[in-house]
Amino acid sequence: MQININQQFAQIGINTTKPFLGLNTVQPQLQINTQKPEVQIQKQQPKVHIDQSQCFADFNKRAPIEFVNYHSQKAKSSGIQAIGKIAAEGDMLAKIEGNITVQDLAKRAMDTQKDFNVEAIPKQRPNINFEKHPVEIIPQKGTLDININQGTIQQDFQWGKVDIYLNQKNYLEINFIPKKQITA
Repeated sequence: MQININQQFAQIGINTTKPFLGLNTVQPQLQINTQKPEVQIQKQQPKVHIDQSQCFADFNKRAPIEFVNYHSQKAKSSGIQAIGKIAAEGDMLAKIEGNITVQDLAKRAMDTQKDFNVEAIPKQRPNINFEKHPVEIIPQKGTLDININQGTIQQDFQWGKVDIYLNQKNYLEINFIPKKQITA
């Protein structure tokens, strides 16, 4: 007896699809707008006031009102002195026993002595006043505007697949052949 064995192995088939990941990106954008800070400074110049009227008065240079007042007082005083002098001379001439003549009066008027005084002028200092003004500082803040455009990511994802199937079935066939059919 003879045994005849036929066999076939099973075969599997594998179909694979690789996974796919596609990414499409848009970069984020940052926009910055700036306004610079500013400083404004405002100032007025200082002023100096110098009043020299007292100094000029020492030089006999006065303001119009002071000039009128000063010279009117001086004229009044000089007029009163002149009236007194004329009255005194008239009284001298009126005295009979005095023996004073007009010639004597004229001679006295010519012999007047002048007094000279030396002075350092001006005697008074000028009045000096200052006006000072503060400095005004006006700051203006700067601004910073930031705009963010977010980026995006778009994805295209496909799952991978593995398909396993039986491509060929297995089998085992065993046949018994009796001796009579065996030919040599």
